[in-house]
Amino acid sequence: MMEEMLSPMDAFLTPEQKALRKDIRDHFREVAPADSESAPAGPAALTAISRKLKDLGYPDLPGAGPGMGRMGLIEKALIIEEVSAAAPELGRAIFAAGGGPAGRIGPEDSVAEVARDIGTAAAVLRSCLEAARDKGLFESTLMNHQKAQMDLADVLSGLEAVRLQAYRALRLLDRGDGERGDEELRRVAGRVRETLGEARALASALAGGRGLTDRIPGQERNGP
Repeated sequence: MMEEMLSPMDAFLTPEQKALRKDIRDHFREVAPADSESAPAGPAALTAISRKLKDLGYPDLPGAGPGMGRMGLIEKALIIEEVSAAAPELGRAIFAAGGGPAGRIGPEDSVAEVARDIGTAAAVLRSCLEAARDKGLFESTLMNHQKAQMDLADVLSGLEAVRLQAYRALRLLDRGDGERGDEELRRVAGRVRETLGEARALASALAGGRGLTDRIPGQERNGP
């Protein structure tokens, strides 16, 4: 279902960018099958994804600022997002590995932060879908379970919306329209953080199995 949620991006990305996204997803399917206990993390996994990117013709893990060679800001964001979606711990490790005096990814890198948060939110929502299936929410006719289904759908669609907005901003930046791109990226960054918070709140409610709709994601904005 996560693949279906991200499908509108197919009309936005170039064939090369879609191939990069697919190659990263295939890499994680190989190293972390669906029935494995957890996705890989740690230095060995970091080295493996770095090697994979080099095999694909990219210079290395994404750095700060505009990309090198084939890596524009959209490619950089795709890598960080997909790694974070497959393995949030590894996504954070890539972010940390780039910081420091080497001038790579640091806390001031808004592109990296937005991409990491989008990927992390996707991972959290994947766990929500798994929890919902385990609890039988999709087959239930109970009112609170149906409301939980709607809450999950709302957050999924909200993530897709902010994701598209973020990548539109990155496309402006890659095309040299820094003023408009920076403005749109600043605007969407807060919405991405908000969506990540909503996903985590929903995951917490599903994990607890009670109060599923006590605090509906987005209720503060949308009203009761």
